Amino acid sequence: MDSLTRGGLKPATITNLDDPSKIVKCMFNPFEFSITKSNTWGENAGSGQDQGRVRFQKGGPRSLTLNLIFDTSDKGTDVQNLTRPLWDMMKVTQANASAETNLSDPPDVEFNWNEKIKFRAIIKQLTEQFTFFKEDGTPIRCKITIALQEREQEDPPPAQQPGAAGEATEAGETVTSADNVAGTEGWRGSASASGIDNPLNVPAGTTTVA
Repeated sequence: MDSLTRGGLKPATITNLDDPSKIVKCMFNPFEFSITKSNTWGENAGSGQDQGRVRFQKGGPRSLTLNLIFDTSDKGTDVQNLTRPLWDMMKVTQANASAETNLSDPPDVEFNWNEKIKFRAIIKQLTEQFTFFKEDGTPIRCKITIALQEREQEDPPPAQQPGAAGEATEAGETVTSADNVAGTEGWRGSASASGIDNPLNVPAGTTTVA
């Protein structure tokens, strides 16, 4: 299949990251592909103004759109044997099932073209158009339009900051001003947990806890 790429280029691949052994090679590398990204802005319009102030709200993920051709006319085999793994990458897999709800997601995928362009994503949309058939109706050529949306790996939870379990107060400090107590639901809970009767009069060296 590598010989079918235009100009002898190394074929691009789309890999199922839940099962890296499932790789789809793009038989004909695209002449071009497009990457898009959008940001969300909100308008804070004030009364009596011709134009409100535009404020940034959030950034959106990048999207990659590809047009690919798959052809098995030289062998006469069903071209769907090559494209079926792409459809499988849009199906829910138990590999991602939640332990609490048992709900799951389709797998992440990676578009990779000769290590120069790598794009970790999920498949947003997939269209398969059959364009050539054998006499018995077997499809032997198709065009795939696939839209990928970038998906970054989730960051690990932040480490607990030093002093989260409790901090010694300084002279003149009150429980209501002890912002260095992490994870409390309010100064009343902190005072009660620390055995403090008067939150406005805390002896120096008293350890406040969550």
